[in-house]
Amino acid sequence: MRKGWFMAGAAIAALGLTPTIAHASSGGGPVAQDLVGSGSDTTQFMMHAIDGIYLFSPGCQQLKFTNSQNQSIQPEDFSCQSPDPAGTITTENYAHDQVHEAYFLGSGGGIQQLCQVGGTPPYAPIAWARSSRVPSSSDCSGLDFVAYARDGISWEAFDDGTTASGVDGMNNNQNPDVLNNTNTCVTSGFGAGDCLSQAQLQAIYKCQINNWSQVGGQNVPIVPYLPPTSSGTEQTFAQYLGFQPVSTQSCTIKSTPENSNATIVSNGDRAGAIAPFSYGIWKTQVHGRDNAVLGAIDGVNPTAGSISNGSFPYGRFLFNVICVSCAAGNSPQAAVNYVGPDGWICKPTGQHATDPVTLVNFRTDISNAISASGFVPIALGPVGGGDPNSDYCRLTTH
Repeated sequence: MRKGWFMAGAAIAALGLTPTIAHASSGGGPVAQDLVGSGSDTTQFMMHAIDGIYLFSPGCQQLKFTNSQNQSIQPEDFSCQSPDPAGTITTENYAHDQVHEAYFLGSGGGIQQLCQVGGTPPYAPIAWARSSRVPSSSDCSGLDFVAYARDGISWEAFDDGTTASGVDGMNNNQNPDVLNNTNTCVTSGFGAGDCLSQAQLQAIYKCQINNWSQVGGQNVPIVPYLPPTSSGTEQTFAQYLGFQPVSTQSCTIKSTPENSNATIVSNGDRAGAIAPFSYGIWKTQVHGRDNAVLGAIDGVNPTAGSISNGSFPYGRFLFNVICVSCAAGNSPQAAVNYVGPDGWICKPTGQHATDPVTLVNFRTDISNAISASGFVPIALGPVGGGDPNSDYCRLTTH
């Protein structure tokens, strides 16, 4: 059942999308499919923005037309007229597939859904998974992880401007860094201010550093937080640290929803809290609310520039994941046409048309949506992962 549904749709051609008839329809051409992505919290709003561009991009004719027998036909099944009228644009969402995003379950939750569609217990029939982490050994085989943007994970704390806040006055020009770690925070210029070294972050989450005064801050106990282990942010942060943090007799590691401060605030822990946070989400959804600060690591601030050039030490790719040879069945071709390694999100400028609304190339629209969401578009380059092409995505197979 799943394979039949997943194999329907338009086929991908070497230089763009080429329409094919999926099955009989009132218009004679392919019928638009309803496709949903699920998974990551970090990327759901960005993908929602990109979905909106794709959803309303030009494609086949679905309006009333007169056929060769001089009959007036109005397709009401979202089917395309066939043959195409002169001037039809086929490089964008040709079949007008209806794409949208499900409420987040975490990267691991979305990938599990994708791997088990049609299984027991029931799993939703999603077409792709959103992921802010790389493949895991627990993921099913036959997956393509298609990276289309970059992000950084830094540490967040709160500074109310008084010594009651653990990070107040930490490592700034008036209070020079006196830490004895190597490759650590600088005292002026780029990276000055709230800063921790990678070694200090590791020690905090090993419960070896328990007070902000031990890292140049105030005499305030550190209260470490982590998002759930199903989240891509938690799994990636644990990989950066080199271990999975757990509570010990020295400290309790508390739980918070991914990229959210609500629990920290409601618990009254702002004075001493520390938590990993997505740069893109912090920039667009937090940006200092509740006196939150996003710190530097090893003297490098998380910025679009440092994430793009790789100088920020905790950078990561953001992915859409599709099944290409999964035991339960493969993602629909229509989803591959959209989020696959040679699909619409990834295609070079020359394989896109001009957006009649914005009057710029759709490639520019996609990059602008990524940037407006706080993340960093990937530069044009080799796709990798066995794909010989070059575009704006990178492929990791699993």
